[in-house]
Amino acid sequence: MIKQGSGFALLGAVIAVLGYSATGTAGYSAYVSGGSFYGPDTTLGPWVQPIVAASTGAVVGLLAGLVLHLCGFRFGVDPSRQVGLVAVAGLIGVTLGMTPVLFLVGTSFSGLSSGVSTEYLLPIYAGTGVLAYVLGVASVRLLLKLLNDPLSSRTTKVVAAFLPIGGVLATLAGMGTAWILGFSTTASTFVAVIVAVVCVLVATFALARAQALRTTG
Repeated sequence: MIKQGSGFALLGAVIAVLGYSATGTAGYSAYVSGGSFYGPDTTLGPWVQPIVAASTGAVVGLLAGLVLHLCGFRFGVDPSRQVGLVAVAGLIGVTLGMTPVLFLVGTSFSGLSSGVSTEYLLPIYAGTGVLAYVLGVASVRLLLKLLNDPLSSRTTKVVAAFLPIGGVLATLAGMGTAWILGFSTTASTFVAVIVAVVCVLVATFALARAQALRTTG
């Protein structure tokens, strides 16, 4: 029941953030009487609003998951399949590899200068992509080895094959999200792009693990 509630909470948070980013305000105007994160008697700041939206969506999703569970609708995956762990490990590896680009993107959205010359941007992006790929595959391999998973080698090979495709799709998803939101340098656009990219990458690792399991069935 807890796992199902947590899964629905995560789904609700993702939907709420994307909805907030698409509408700009997620259908509400948050106001804190007497003070807020950005000063007294002001509306919540642009970086707090997505967090409020995500928290609200998570609560709604959690309640929906628990109610469905109590009503007999159970959604679950055999823990021995390690799909979730593979997705998390791969995502951590990719995130570590993408740190330089995330720094550049973050400074751009915040209106600050990264101090990096434009002639170095392409090599940085290319090198970061390779590093993210290597660390993503290596993280999955390391996790499954630590778990003594019998399909560690097979899963690693499938991840290595799927990840380039997932990386391209994640890039397109991020660009598409930014395009829909007008390429604005606002907090909502930044959050929406990150969420879109993460969703595609998680799906990539999950599908890779599922494919590795299917080939043994």
